Amino acid sequence: MSGFGVPIIDAIIAFPIILIALFIPFLFLQYRCYGAVTFWHTVMTFSFVFYFTTAFFLVILPLPTEATLEHLQAIGAPTRNLDPLQVVRTFFQDNPYFHGGGLKAGLLDPSFTQAAFNVLLTVPFGMYLHFYFKRGFFTTLILTFMLTLFYETTQYTGLYHIYWRPYRLFDVDDLILNTTGGLIGWVFAPLLGILLPSRDRMDERARSLGHRVTLVRRLLSFGLDFAIATALSFVLTQILPNETSADILSYIVIWGVVPLLLGATSGQMVVRIRYDVAKSQRWRIIVRNALMVGFTIYFFPFWLQLIGSTGTVSAETLNRTYTFILLFAAPAVILVIDWLITIFRPQHKLLYEKISGAGSEAIVKTTTMADAPILKEQTTPQPEVDQQPTSRSERHH
Repeated sequence: MSGFGVPIIDAIIAFPIILIALFIPFLFLQYRCYGAVTFWHTVMTFSFVFYFTTAFFLVILPLPTEATLEHLQAIGAPTRNLDPLQVVRTFFQDNPYFHGGGLKAGLLDPSFTQAAFNVLLTVPFGMYLHFYFKRGFFTTLILTFMLTLFYETTQYTGLYHIYWRPYRLFDVDDLILNTTGGLIGWVFAPLLGILLPSRDRMDERARSLGHRVTLVRRLLSFGLDFAIATALSFVLTQILPNETSADILSYIVIWGVVPLLLGATSGQMVVRIRYDVAKSQRWRIIVRNALMVGFTIYFFPFWLQLIGSTGTVSAETLNRTYTFILLFAAPAVILVIDWLITIFRPQHKLLYEKISGAGSEAIVKTTTMADAPILKEQTTPQPEVDQQPTSRSERHH
C-alpha cells in the first residue's frame, strides 16, 4: 500500500492550488443558483474535487523516467489488454488462497489487491452521483463508464502524448471493475444520510438565506463589473485618444447605461441582485453608482497612494502630503466601516445607497420539497420593477 502514498500526498499538495482556482467560480455558481453559500454545499463540492484529484493522481502517478520507457519498449511490454475478465481467471489461477495459502496471503496478493483497488477507486464517485448530484442508476452507469474510459485513454495515450509510449496498461477489465465500483457506490450512497443532511435539505437551507445581499455577494458583483469595464476600456483605447477617456466611458456604460436600461448591472444579474428602485426612479442608480465608482476606483486608491508616497516625496512636499492624508482619512475610514458592517448586517444600506435612495435587493429562487425542481422567482414587492449545471494499480506496487 506504500505505493499509494506518493500520489495521495501529491494530491494533498495540489488541492489548495485547485481550491484557489475554483473557489471564485464556485461562489458565482452558488449565488446564481441559490443566492447563498452554505457550509454543506462547500464541503460536498470541494470534497468531490479532492476525491477526483486524488483518483486522477492515483491513475497517472508516478510519472515515468526516460529509462523506464526505454525498458518497457525493450522488453516489449504490452500496452493494452482487450481480453475481458482476464482478471477473474488470474485471480483463481494465481491467488495463493486457492493453492494452500492462508486467507491473509490471498487478500494481500496482487491478484486480489489490484482488482479491489479498481473497484474501490470509483465507489466514492457513485456515492457522490447518487447522494449529492441526485443521478439515477442508469446515469451513474454511463458516467462511471465514461470516467474510467477517460482514465484508460489517458494511460493508453501516454498522458496524451506527453510521453512517446504508454507507461500504463489500457485494460478492459479496469473498465468493468471501475464501472462496478461506481454502481456499488450508488447502491450504498443512502447510508450517507445517516451522517449528512440530504441534498434537498442543503438546497432548502441555501435558498432560505438567498434574500441576503451579503458583502461577498456585492464584491463578486463589483469584481465582475470591473473586469468587464476593464475589458471594454481596453477596446476603447484603440479608438479614443487617451486611456482616461476610455476608462470613464467604460464606467458610464457598465454602471450607468446598463443598469439604467435593465435595473441591474451585468455582475448583479449573475449573482441575482438588482436595484430596489422603480423604473421612474432609475436616475437614482446613476447617483448611487457615481458615488460608488468615485470612492472605490478613484478616491480610496488615491488615498492609499498618498500613504505609500510618504517615503519617496521630497521634504518640501511631505507636510502637504500628510495634510491630505489626514484630511481624507475620516471619510475613507467611515466608508470602509460602512462596508464592513454588511458582514454582520447584510440588510444594511451603504452610505451611498442612503444618499441616492437606490439600494440593492436579492432575486430569490425559492423551492419546496414538494415542487422541486420547479423554481419560482420572488423579490420584495416594488412598484414598476421588472423581474429581471497489467492493470492500473500495478504501478503502485
